[in-house]
Amino acid sequence: MKNKMFNVIYYVVIGMAVSCAGGTNCYFDDGIDVGEKHDYYFENDIEVRNLAEAGYFVNNHMTAVPDNGDYWQLPEESYQKRTGDCEDFVIFFMYLAKTKLDFETEFVVVYFEETSEYHAMAKYLNSYFEVTDSYFEITRLSDKMHIEWICTYGELMWMTYYYHDSVGIYN
Repeated sequence: MKNKMFNVIYYVVIGMAVSCAGGTNCYFDDGIDVGEKHDYYFENDIEVRNLAEAGYFVNNHMTAVPDNGDYWQLPEESYQKRTGDCEDFVIFFMYLAKTKLDFETEFVVVYFEETSEYHAMAKYLNSYFEVTDSYFEITRLSDKMHIEWICTYGELMWMTYYYHDSVGIYN
């Protein structure tokens, strides 16, 4: 993934914060207010008993495609389309963790020094989850990987849902 992931996140957050009205309860370092959304759900028959099963389900259900820029799919879209980029895989994984297991995961953007690229991963407690190209869990990032950005499930779903709502994709 190219460096544009950071720009995408920045502009999505700025765009939503500018038009945000009402009660928000999260603040980024630069003072941008971001809301939370925990009630997103779509009908499905997915069954997972733990995070490993959720990771394997997402990884086996979807096919990775090149970064699609500013567009982050809602979990229902990922489920139906069966394709997505790393953000879409992680959003779908986090959705399963929350709705099927009641786990509060975090969305993490990792910067790789060697390639100068950004990549989305999920985090739960002290573990990081790669779900895009394969499924695995790691407990420590290498010295050449740095966390650039992190947000909760509720914040991520608010940003994704609000973006869809603002452009008339999801009502």
